[in-house]
Amino acid sequence: MAVQNPQQDYVSKASQTTPAPADLIRTTSENRGVYSVRQGMLPGIHIRRGFVIDIPDVGRAKVLNSFYIKMQRAEEGFIAVSDISDVYELGESASQAIIHYLFSLVDELIWFQKRKESLSRSLFKDFTKLRYYVGLV
Repeated sequence: MAVQNPQQDYVSKASQTTPAPADLIRTTSENRGVYSVRQGMLPGIHIRRGFVIDIPDVGRAKVLNSFYIKMQRAEEGFIAVSDISDVYELGESASQAIIHYLFSLVDELIWFQKRKESLSRSLFKDFTKLRYYVGLV
């Protein structure tokens, strides 16, 4: 599955044991209709172990432990967040927010990796938590 991003290409690839979730984009689009006005949250998107996030000329990461991306409707679209990082991303559609969120996780991981020797204690803790879920390959 490949999705065009205005800044760069997004490619998800299957590992030998885990197929890439081919329905990632369709699922987030379909869940748009499940939005609850009272709570403002959409169902979470499960990112399974083995999922690969490939950003050409930037980096490639593999999901080491499954996690959920939570979606929330915003005035101008959707917000994607999870418990594995303080990062959040906006998108006009739920699928766009998820793709931007996955890109941001890779960017954050690369940033942490380059500076790991000089990170403060709290940032190193955030880095360790993120590495538990996502690793550069």
